[in-house]
Amino acid sequence: MLKNLRSKQNGSTFCVGIAKSIDGIFHPKLYIVRKKDRYIAFLGSANLTAAGLNRNTELCCQIGEEDTCKALIEWFSAQFANSYPLNEENIRRYEQQFPSGNGRSDESTTPAIDLVKDTIVPDILADIDFTNRYFSKSDHFAFREELWENRSMAAEEERKRVHDRFLELHKEIYVRFPQFELSSLYPNQEPHIVSMYRHQDGFTEKEITAMWLSYGKSPEEIRMYRDLPIISHKERKSDKLSFINHARLQIRLELKSIGIWILFGKNNGGSLFDRGHFFDQMKSAAFRLSFYSEFKVLPDEFWISVNNEQKKHVSEFNNANELYGFCRKDDPQHYFIIGRDYEITDPEMSRTQLPETVLNEFRRLNRLYAMMRHHF
Repeated sequence: MLKNLRSKQNGSTFCVGIAKSIDGIFHPKLYIVRKKDRYIAFLGSANLTAAGLNRNTELCCQIGEEDTCKALIEWFSAQFANSYPLNEENIRRYEQQFPSGNGRSDESTTPAIDLVKDTIVPDILADIDFTNRYFSKSDHFAFREELWENRSMAAEEERKRVHDRFLELHKEIYVRFPQFELSSLYPNQEPHIVSMYRHQDGFTEKEITAMWLSYGKSPEEIRMYRDLPIISHKERKSDKLSFINHARLQIRLELKSIGIWILFGKNNGGSLFDRGHFFDQMKSAAFRLSFYSEFKVLPDEFWISVNNEQKKHVSEFNNANELYGFCRKDDPQHYFIIGRDYEITDPEMSRTQLPETVLNEFRRLNRLYAMMRHHF
């Protein structure tokens, strides 16, 4: 059975761990089912066997209360994180102790299996002090490489907690937008104010390496694109009406950094109307000079990135034509970004300062965004 389970592991939708208690045996039975955004838990005596689920007389409790289900998921996630991998070495050690394969022995005389954890996820954030940070260590750790393609419930719950923290940030800063000259900016419509924490084919990348909170055009503005002609043969009609295919400001959380950016989309949608407007304007020498002057006001921690080229910081441009020449390398199949990345320990990323930092940096970037984005 263990070898069969191991053969079905794929690292994303089906993962198996071996639990091991310090005292006694690990004996809980918990089943959690998700239907859309709702969970149902079953807690009781039934083993995960044909007899346990179909023939035996068992006693289980069905739990539909959402907070209780989430608490059970957190408990399971902690157990799974501390489990041992179901690999060839651990199966070999199991077979040495239980040659019959039934897993039964006299608990009083049989020593515990000496399992190995050769696939422990390294804690690459161990040397970072998360004291008084707005985003916690677990928020950042949710974007470790091992979870990028992971579609398991445990992985989704890790990212969901980041999603909820971003919603808290949105509620904190959005009401203050008028004070920071940001009244023209709007979030994406609910329930998509924050980027997706679940993989969804056709809507999310294969790898979820980050999560973000974005602001840009209002729903009314975006609806105005409905009857405009499609710019590119690769563009779908629906791309014009998708918030994420228009230029926007965003705060973005990755494993070891926090970015505050102006972002033009990529691929099919590619913020094509915004790109078209920006490069039409840049044909004018007067506009190029105006845009360059506004760009040079940014601190040198800010950079520009186009076509996946190396980032170039503000101080690396000496005149408007140099900046224009760099921008013209843009390829709509890649992101066009003006922004900066903060380290986790930067004072501006503290629990009290991060909201203020986002508002101030958005105000700075919004002057450029207003020049770059398409207007009716």
